[in-house]
Amino acid sequence: MNRLLLLVAGVLLIFAFGATVVSASGVRFLGNARCAPQVTNQTKRIAAGLRVVRMSSRKGSCKSWIAIVGGRTHDIWGSNYNGGLWHSTDNLRTWQLLWQGEPHSIVERALRTASGHMLIEVAEASGQHRIMRSKNRNPRRFKTTFRLPAGSYLHFVNSWGQYSAAGAKPRTIYVGEYGNHPDPVHLWTSTTDGRSFKTVTSFPGRLTTSPDRVRHFHGVFLDPYTNWLWAAIGDNTPEPAIGYSKDGGRTFTWITRGTYPQSRAVGLMFTNGGVYWGTDVPEQPGALYRWDRSSGEITAVLRNVREPYFDARQSRGWLVQFSEISTAENDGYIGDEHVHALLGNRARWRRITTPWVRRPDNKHSKVAPMGLTQPDSNGCFWLSLPNVVGADGVKNLEVCLGRR
Repeated sequence: MNRLLLLVAGVLLIFAFGATVVSASGVRFLGNARCAPQVTNQTKRIAAGLRVVRMSSRKGSCKSWIAIVGGRTHDIWGSNYNGGLWHSTDNLRTWQLLWQGEPHSIVERALRTASGHMLIEVAEASGQHRIMRSKNRNPRRFKTTFRLPAGSYLHFVNSWGQYSAAGAKPRTIYVGEYGNHPDPVHLWTSTTDGRSFKTVTSFPGRLTTSPDRVRHFHGVFLDPYTNWLWAAIGDNTPEPAIGYSKDGGRTFTWITRGTYPQSRAVGLMFTNGGVYWGTDVPEQPGALYRWDRSSGEITAVLRNVREPYFDARQSRGWLVQFSEISTAENDGYIGDEHVHALLGNRARWRRITTPWVRRPDNKHSKVAPMGLTQPDSNGCFWLSLPNVVGADGVKNLEVCLGRR
């Protein structure tokens, strides 16, 4: 799909906080700037197995809204879409500004590595994207370790991850290339905790005539039951594919390829018996599919879902995948104005309509679940939604999987 237009109209006039220092390298960092958004505790049941427990939809004392770009409980990372990297250790009761990038840059994603260092994806004012690594575990100073090709970037939080995958060195970092026309399309790895990156495999781009051409990576995942590395690749026939690698990403076995809409996915969910995904299809009815580990067969679990499904999370035997509210003019979107969810506990799956609705004055802007954190031991995680009713720019939500 085209790059998401997730910035809220009129919310790009963002203010910097605190005293700014410019280092010899030109990279800027800040002191102990803090702010407190308005956070409310609640227990709102969306459906059996899914509930909201905390919500931050007002800026409070923060001069701008801050969207979540990755992390886990008590280690949540945010961006104000003007180069600021924010950190919360208290479930968003407060944000602390740890680093400030160049003017008009954006911190798109944040990943804590096994060593405790931080990796961030930064979009520069020119549109170039780069990966930066903190110089120590206290992420106030960063060094660029990889510049992505012009026009390339990451898609969602699952576009990268640090995994001990079968056939690879432990704790290898994987980065899947996203963009409109990369050629070739790369899967990069780092075995140095993000200090350097190299290509582990690549595919012909969509502008080639190769029958094996692809458009870009949607996500890379670790199968917790086999330690295989999985990939979801977009977009249109013959490009989309879903498959696994037993050799650390050097080669892939595709369980579905070139079959639209079945082969087009963004998020994958894993059980001991199979792999599930909702299709990333805005312009026609899609489905929730299941690949059976024993037989290799693919079956439709739910049909006639009318929205594209993106990032997913699973915990405590429950699995959930959230949809995007797209636009008819850009994607031929046939869905409604709600974010939906595919929710299951293996035995039963349902399509859920959430209470999160696109703002009527922003119908030309998309709404997608962003920055999903990793679930904690209670099955709870955070996500951000832009352009929804009742929010100052973005709504940050903590949701929990499983019955209480």
